[in-house]
Amino acid sequence: MTRTSHVWSVLTLAAVLFAVGTVAIAEPMTFNMHEDGRDEVMFVSKAAMEKITGKASKVRGSIMIEDLNDLTKGKVAAQVEVDLDSVDTGISMRDNHMRSEEFLHAQRFPKAALTLTKIEQAQVIDRDAQGRGSARNVKSLQPSVPTRLTLVGTFEVRGVKREVRLTDVTATYIEESPETSMIRDGNLLRVTGSFVVKLSDHGIKRPQMLLLRVADDVEVTFDVTAGTGVKGGAMAMGACGCGGKKACGAKDACGGKKACGGKKACGGK
Repeated sequence: MTRTSHVWSVLTLAAVLFAVGTVAIAEPMTFNMHEDGRDEVMFVSKAAMEKITGKASKVRGSIMIEDLNDLTKGKVAAQVEVDLDSVDTGISMRDNHMRSEEFLHAQRFPKAALTLTKIEQAQVIDRDAQGRGSARNVKSLQPSVPTRLTLVGTFEVRGVKREVRLTDVTATYIEESPETSMIRDGNLLRVTGSFVVKLSDHGIKRPQMLLLRVADDVEVTFDVTAGTGVKGGAMAMGACGCGGKKACGAKDACGGKKACGGKKACGGK
């Protein structure tokens, strides 16, 4: 073997080892949120006679991404839960009616939950000198780069679960720094977006007297920030859907038995 071919062999081996090492360190990353006042989930109803906006003050959730460098092929297991008793529309009588048995029946179904299971597409918007934007498909979440996502999953309210496809979602991954530690512990993931929920699809009937004041289509908007150093989140309450390892998508998606509080806290297998 010549010296040149030997050098190329060494370089090729080094490249292969580097590639293998890169794959090996791709580990699931879990971001949690737990009732922080900065997180915002709002429900907006635009009916013929009135616009109603309700804001939830108790939001919990967990987002597990299997591989930040390969979003659409890796698994994702995410859930954001809202305590319906914490939703405030600005009028206490209206809030009580909204939580009543005739409407949301919050006593029996205290939470609304958005569960996401797949990233269909990830895009970054490139802008030219005139500010015009064009979408470019990407595979990874790059630090501090807002990335538009198309997601699929389910939304559950009043005990009825329906499939959803979210096309208006932007995620920004931010690496830990002294500045970020003032907001959340660990690496951060800020997620903003919206989707529309049809009340009738979830068995929610609007009383006759409120037909002109409450729309059947309710827009849900959210702006939440989760951190890898935040404990709790929805997983302790069942972000795995209390469905165990398979529902989480991987053994460590729930952080193991301890993070889920053991079999009982996660609902067993």
